[in-house]
Amino acid sequence: MLVVGVSGEEAAVIYEMRARIEGYAARLFTERVTDGMIAELGENIELQEFYSGKSADSERNLDTRFHAVIYENCGSRVLADTLSSLHGKVRLYRRAVYEDGERAKDAAREHRMIYEAIKDRDAERAEAIVTEHIENARAHILAQLKTKREVN
Repeated sequence: MLVVGVSGEEAAVIYEMRARIEGYAARLFTERVTDGMIAELGENIELQEFYSGKSADSERNLDTRFHAVIYENCGSRVLADTLSSLHGKVRLYRRAVYEDGERAKDAAREHRMIYEAIKDRDAERAEAIVTEHIENARAHILAQLKTKREVN
């Protein structure tokens, strides 16, 4: 599904919003995480690492699920709905991330770090890493857009 009408500038704002609130959702999630949720994230990470460089579609779908587990279990329906909506609005840009193998590998490494913080039940660290992860994705997308504008 292509997202129509989301400009590069709007994508930058969406990623900024995500960086600010998704870290908070990760904090809440980590404070209430169960062993089952940790196991689900661990399985997701293993699959991301397995598919790394092999299937952009699988990597992107696993990325979406990784974030959704956090959204859906953070304890706030408002946060979950807001983040899910923001995530969907930048689907086109996220597709480009997974076509770039280097950023996809970086994202998988960052997910591993998020997972480790959650597994350690370190809410502050999970919040900080998630915030940095979203900021890294934002910077990557903005750099791609700038390069495309310079080429065209």
